[in-house]
Amino acid sequence: MILFLALFTVTLASEGHEQINYDEQNHWGDICVTGEHQSPIDVPLPSSKVKVSAETPFLKLPMQYFVMTNLNNANTVKYSVEPDQSVAQVPWMDNREVTLMQLHLHWGESAAHGSEHMIGGQAFAAEAHLVTSYTDSDGSTKYMVFARVFKAGKANALVEQMIEGAKEKDEERKIDFFDLSALYPANADIWKTYMGGLTTPPCSEVVHWVIVRKPLTISKRQLKKLRRMSLGNGDMPAMSHNWREVQPLNGRESTKYHRG
Repeated sequence: MILFLALFTVTLASEGHEQINYDEQNHWGDICVTGEHQSPIDVPLPSSKVKVSAETPFLKLPMQYFVMTNLNNANTVKYSVEPDQSVAQVPWMDNREVTLMQLHLHWGESAAHGSEHMIGGQAFAAEAHLVTSYTDSDGSTKYMVFARVFKAGKANALVEQMIEGAKEKDEERKIDFFDLSALYPANADIWKTYMGGLTTPPCSEVVHWVIVRKPLTISKRQLKKLRRMSLGNGDMPAMSHNWREVQPLNGRESTKYHRG
């Protein structure tokens, strides 16, 4: 029953058949679970630090290149990771096995703020979320979401693939060779973690967040394309922004993992 409820929760958050009103987030209380561990947050200074050896991969993927099938919903650009049920390992978390589920993007009306998370009070132009699931120690299904922020700069080849792979309406939309390791490299040097929840309704608090500290770049032209892209199956309106405002920490702390 717990497994069913957890899977049902993440399905609700990721299907997005109706567009979320990001301009009236104070009204999300009617459709969003409230609690003390909501996400996103302005990631605080770490309360603890863990040194990771140079030989320990950040994320051990089963392959370098994946087939990504477009599943845009009403609120974001989203791709499923194929083959279905691919398993990766998180070596610095006792080799935790996680099932790769989907990758999606968040952006804003300007390059000044499109990320959901802030780091030390700084917002970024965009943010990618790689959603994975795992079995917790109590047997329940939880989610580990790997976040990567982007600052305005040079065009990003992976973002371009995601934009181009979602353009045509009613046609097969996929990417044949997508390098997930370029977003989440094995040699990432600094990342922070905290416990929180989904950033879209129902906002269930079932997520172990992992945020890579070093930003990638995204061009202003790519951000403009995201704001103008018809979502869903090419039949839903574009969204100028799709980031949730930062939530109260309520005493939560972060952990910093670093090399050297």
